Parts: sequence; C-alpha cells; structure tokens
Amino acid sequence: MDVPGLGIVVAEKSEGIGMFHLFAERLWGPRFVVGVEHSRGVRLGPFSAGVGFSSAVLRWFYLGPAPDVHHGENEQSQIFVKRWSPYTGGTFGIAEGTIQREGDQVASVSSSGVHFGIKNGIDYSYSPKMMWRWEISYQSTFFQDPVRPATMTEFSLWMGLIMPLF
Repeated sequence: MDVPGLGIVVAEKSEGIGMFHLFAERLWGPRFVVGVEHSRGVRLGPFSAGVGFSSAVLRWFYLGPAPDVHHGENEQSQIFVKRWSPYTGGTFGIAEGTIQREGDQVASVSSSGVHFGIKNGIDYSYSPKMMWRWEISYQSTFFQDPVRPATMTEFSLWMGLIMPLF
C-alpha cells in the first residue's frame, strides 16, 4: 500500500575504519582507573572526521592491581612489575556527529545524544615509562536528538603504546 506524501528513508552510514583516541586517566584505588576520553572517526577519502564520542570512563582490573610504578622514599628506588593486567569497564558521555556522502540518496545524517558503552582490554607494562594496551569497546547512543533521531554506534578494536606525560 502506497500512501502519498509519506515516506520513510532508512540510512546506514559509516565514517570508515580510521579513528583517533585521546584520553587521560588516574588510579582510583588499587584496582580502579577513572578517566576521560574522546574518540573520533576518520575517513580519508575525501577527508572527514564527523562522529565523536566524549566520555567518562571507569576501568576495573579484576585479576589484580592496575599497572603502576611505586616510588620509594627517595627517587632512587622504585617497584615495577611486568605483567598482563586485564580489565573491564564502562563509559558514559555525549556523542555528536555529521556524516555526509556525495551522490547518496540521503546526503547528510546528523545527530547527537547520550551514550553508554562497555570496554574490555588488557594492559602490559613494558617499562616504568611505557605500557601496551589492547582494547575492544562498543558505545551506542540511547537518547538522541528529537529533531532527527539517528543512533550512533562505535565499535573499536585498537592497540596503542601509552607513555605518561607526567
């Protein structure tokens, strides 16, 4: 049945496989790390960086203490343990984005909303000033902009080398 004047257009668009990720975190007790992070999807041809997730993060290191370097009373001594430290955690924050495509039936999709997500990963302390992190995460918006609701999701699998700034 065709109803004149009414139409529904479903658009599924993606940014691409590229992504950059910035974060700052701090120990909160021996097994918890709290932090803030911002991730943004990147498309290289033509270049765009339209969808971003800004989040508060909690990581729980369930098999032991979070990786850390413990300094003695003088700066000459320190305790450092090389080991694998798996974690799980959650995110909460705000997502916003616009994705455009040339010659597409729906040229542009824009949205914003509150998002929740989960993270699982593992840290490996390589040295007191260097750590490897492998992480898989999923985030999705739940309360979208009421003007044009569009769900934004981010599924990422990444590996990074972490070096503390301070």
